[in-house]
Order: sequence, then C-alpha cells, then structure tokens
Amino acid sequence: MNDKSCGKDIRKWLGLPYRKPRVYKLAPFEFDLINTYSDFNAECKLTDCKQLLELKEKGYFKDINKYTKIHDILSDCEVNYVGEELKGI
Repeated sequence: MNDKSCGKDIRKWLGLPYRKPRVYKLAPFEFDLINTYSDFNAECKLTDCKQLLELKEKGYFKDINKYTKIHDILSDCEVNYVGEELKGI
C-alpha cells in the first residue's frame, strides 16, 4: 500500500457518518429492573449493585460488561418485546 492510497482510505473513513456506540439489548424484565436504579449516582455500575451483579452471574444482562455504568446502559439500550405480551403499553 502506498502513501497515496493510504491517505485516500483515511479520508474515506473520516467521511463516513458517525455510528453510535453499541446498543445494549435488554429483555423487558431486565429493562424494568435496571430502570429502578436510574436515580442512583451517575457513576454507579452493575458491580455496585449486589442484586444486579448476582442476576448477571445467573445469565441476565448478557453481553453487558459488569463494569458498565447503569446510566450508560439505560441511555443506549433497546428493549426487545418480541414474544412478549404488551400489557398496558
């Protein structure tokens, strides 16, 4: 690869639209549960809440790092209602 093609690739990459960071996919139960912690300190992580950490160890909150801030999860989550009955919504 020569310098010219590298420069073109960089300009092309820089011209791409911004992609929002990862979206956390939550089941309705996970969202409802973690949402109860939304009033906690903004720096609060899953590891700071014993109940959430224990649920993570049991298989809930898959693909979410246990050191992720709860506010980050809530601001970047998507609730998957597929297969769920939408009661009261």
